[in-house]
Amino acid sequence: MNARAHLPPVPEPPHDPRSWLLAGWVGRDPEKGFRLRRALSERVAVDAASRSLALEPSPDAERRMTEASGSFGARRPPLNVALGADGAVYLLDTESGELKRFDPCECRFVRVGCFARIADGLPLQSTHLREPHGIAICRGDLFIADSGNARIVRFALNGLVARSPLALPRAVRLKPGAAPLRWYPFALAFDGAGCLHVADSRNRRVDRFDFGGRWLGAGETPGQPWSVALDCADRVHASLAPDDALELTQPADGAWRWQWRAGLAEAPRAVPLDDGEIGDFPAAPIAIDARGFLHLQCVEGERIFDARGAELRPEARARHDLYRRGGTYCSEALDSGIPGCQWHRVELRGAIPAGCSVAVSTLAAEVELDAAELADPSARWQPGASASAVHGGRWDCLVPSPPGRYLWLRLELRGNGTQTPALAAIVVEFPRISLRRYLPAVYGADPAGAEFTDRFTAIFDRGLRSIEEQLDRLPALFDPLSAPADSASGARDILGWIAGWIGVALSRDWPEARRRRFLKQVGALRDVRGTARGLHRQLLLFLGFDRALEGCLDERGRRRCLPLPRNCGPAPRLAPPEAPPLVLEHFRLRRWLYAGRGRLGEDSVLWGERIVNRSQLSGNAQAGVSQLKSTPDPLRDPFHVFAHKFSVFVPARVGASPAERRSLERLLAAEAPAHAQYELRYVEPRFRVGVQAMLGLDSVVARTPHGVKLERSQLGRGSVLPPRGKGPRLAVGDARVGTTTVLT
Repeated sequence: MNARAHLPPVPEPPHDPRSWLLAGWVGRDPEKGFRLRRALSERVAVDAASRSLALEPSPDAERRMTEASGSFGARRPPLNVALGADGAVYLLDTESGELKRFDPCECRFVRVGCFARIADGLPLQSTHLREPHGIAICRGDLFIADSGNARIVRFALNGLVARSPLALPRAVRLKPGAAPLRWYPFALAFDGAGCLHVADSRNRRVDRFDFGGRWLGAGETPGQPWSVALDCADRVHASLAPDDALELTQPADGAWRWQWRAGLAEAPRAVPLDDGEIGDFPAAPIAIDARGFLHLQCVEGERIFDARGAELRPEARARHDLYRRGGTYCSEALDSGIPGCQWHRVELRGAIPAGCSVAVSTLAAEVELDAAELADPSARWQPGASASAVHGGRWDCLVPSPPGRYLWLRLELRGNGTQTPALAAIVVEFPRISLRRYLPAVYGADPAGAEFTDRFTAIFDRGLRSIEEQLDRLPALFDPLSAPADSASGARDILGWIAGWIGVALSRDWPEARRRRFLKQVGALRDVRGTARGLHRQLLLFLGFDRALEGCLDERGRRRCLPLPRNCGPAPRLAPPEAPPLVLEHFRLRRWLYAGRGRLGEDSVLWGERIVNRSQLSGNAQAGVSQLKSTPDPLRDPFHVFAHKFSVFVPARVGASPAERRSLERLLAAEAPAHAQYELRYVEPRFRVGVQAMLGLDSVVARTPHGVKLERSQLGRGSVLPPRGKGPRLAVGDARVGTTTVLT
């Protein structure tokens, strides 16, 4: 008995092995989900966004705050590049003085204007520059840092008309008892309020101007600022000559002060050029690499341009490696719980781009080994297969290691520098249940022959298991919540196929989640199809009103997923939420005149014309011609006329959407009884006596609407101008006659 207890269990139908799932989404820590053994793994990491196992970013691709282009690590355009209000890219060639504009159709920088370089001793003009550096654009004006002339020249982009330049006030440049300040503007940046921030790299300061050119103040820096950038909160950050980063703040006393910005001085990891936000900074408007080159999109594709606007040749476009070219992953011990377990196979799920590969090695043992034993060169690591491509997102190979209770998995990831293998999950199956059990015993008489038979039949076992997996998942094709739905091509729209079984036409304009939910619920209403109750329930599903009726509420009005404990007293019975009627059958409008219990009115006129146009004295009755007959009975005329008519009341938002309106009309045409006539009414948020005044059907009592917008609201119907303040007054744009306004 003791010996048999240690034997592996006899496989039973359906003969499926167990498995270990290693994935980043298992648990809170992605590395623990992959059971990553950091001591034996190197140059691999789990991506925080996708939670997939991949190679680490290359150190050469890391972005620095102090890149030579002044792009602040791709957080802003380079110093000599600015964007116009229309998104056009402007570039100033600091060597030739040419201003260029990028033309995406011609895929090149087109010259817009030229600023002459002036030498010392010559008269200075507005278009003369000496040592130009940074540029910026705001409200249709171009600002250029003319460092050599200690000023900022300003031009209108439309025609490059010169405007008044910006310079430091005389009182700031010539302070009593101090040497004259030789201003050296280097980098420019505008904030959201239109204020210009100028970095003076020689005098260790950042000056601030308003859009009109008035000097607002300055902040001193401990280093030489040569680039400035603003984050999402319009806070100014300066990049200094050393690897430092500062933040300019203004405390309550009004003095501008610099504070160290923690974390910004560190080099962030390399990210794709089209990535989103990095830290507190918005996404860069254009793609910039670590060399300061511009990656711009043309009609023919992406092109790369240098700092002067010249397109780079193909041989000069090589970038630094984005990822390391090799790395090793090693797992922790995987316990099968079966002594002498023959591990079956390893399945990789993810993507392996061209030029990348993943090599699999395994080690099995009866006892758990420590890190030193696993790292020992004499360890019996068995090399397996190598994957260079993944078809259908999956790749697998057999475990070559001999039997053992514990298994360690090692993957050698190889990349080409620009791409990396990305493994979303790793599945390790055990024990090996091969097709040898269906063959004669002679094929497993000796261990060597049994191993060869197992490996040979594994080729067919994988194909048969794929068929079994499809059969196991067959019930999912008949469930509206799991059936495939491809509304774009319609090739695999199993959801629409299921809807056709029960005679339901799903609108392609609906989101997939709504189609699934509607089809899941509407199947239970087939026995009441063609009745008022069935139509009412389908309208609730269509409008989404049934969700308010789902679930149970406890004594506090909250939803509960579990029943109350048995030792608790019975909860008070709460009134269930009531669904809106939505459907009104016209025979219920019994306002016709009956002797002894009728009320005179428009529909209750003696011998009136509103029902069947019966004869009226002094009307259409003629003496000697008209006859009085008792058939059909006048008391049953209302039922003969109105019994097959009904009205449907839905919110006005359905009628405002053409797609929703078409879907509703198709639903009513398919579900309304064939002998009945319906009238569709769209209910708006209002109450009008005689027009829209039936509570619960076509009238809504709500609060006064707010947020009136021009060209979107109609005064007197659904929009009211709200008052501001108290007391009678009349103001343009804020007047309500009879409430807050008195005309005298």
